[in-house]
Amino acid sequence: MSFLDDLIREALARGEFDNLPGAGKPLPPPDDAHTPEHLRLAHRLLRDNGLAPDWILEGRALDEEADALRAAGRRMCAARASALQAASAAAAPSLARRDADTAWEAQRQRLAGRLERYNRRALTFNLKAPAGVAHKPFVLIEHVLRQAHE
Repeated sequence: MSFLDDLIREALARGEFDNLPGAGKPLPPPDDAHTPEHLRLAHRLLRDNGLAPDWILEGRALDEEADALRAAGRRMCAARASALQAASAAAAPSLARRDADTAWEAQRQRLAGRLERYNRRALTFNLKAPAGVAHKPFVLIEHVLRQAHE
């Protein structure tokens, strides 16, 4: 027996391990229970050092970008409603309406470009993500603008 074994036995005899938090309850499953065996060590090293696999970081970035695109759609719709209201009260409503339509189309084209880039990144993510990881859905401009009006 080692010195440490003796210390542990003495502490047990004194009851120092009684009433510990979680005593008598099953151990929780490990965090990496769904991670393939051959990746567990690598993932643990990354996690312990505040890092994550590339596909997790990309997934988070995609989620943030999707939220930003939806917010941009809401801002666009609010700006359009404001511009149309101002056009109806303008001295030359038809010219103001034309300017509002031109601005709307320019914003719509910029948003469509951003959505196209997002959807390419989402496709790449979906192809690279491990099996069992939820795919990132594509974001369509029609859906973004319809949600903004709701």
